[in-house]
Amino acid sequence: MKKIGLLICIICAFNCKETNSSEEVNRLVKSELQQISFNEIDEHPYFPKCNDFNGQANFNCFYKELKKHLLLNLDLTGVSIAEADEVKLKIKVNHQGKTSLVELQTNHPDSIQLHSVFSAQLEKFPKLFPAQKRGVLVNAVYQIPILINPKK
Repeated sequence: MKKIGLLICIICAFNCKETNSSEEVNRLVKSELQQISFNEIDEHPYFPKCNDFNGQANFNCFYKELKKHLLLNLDLTGVSIAEADEVKLKIKVNHQGKTSLVELQTNHPDSIQLHSVFSAQLEKFPKLFPAQKRGVLVNAVYQIPILINPKK
């Protein structure tokens, strides 16, 4: 009988420690999640051309190349542009480095046509190196203002 009682005490002691350790793990995970900023990334996506840069220089290169590729051979033939207009594009670079148009904001009356033109332009983009957060490839969304002018 004493052996059974001792065995029960030992089992209870191990179960209590296991419960404490799982509670400790949950507490540590919760603490770590609170410290992570999900609105910031460690490394911005970049074009292969920007590989030699770090930090802000890398981002500046990415932004410059992004605008360049957006405007390169941009075909606005089917869109009537009477006056200069600003278009704000929300562009997503997914965890595989593929770009897509998330949203287009403009006061232009032909916004649907503009959306399809910029979507088609993004389909032609070269594959990018994706953004990273703590060594994990993540999606990133950027807002880019573009000024479109009537052809002269």
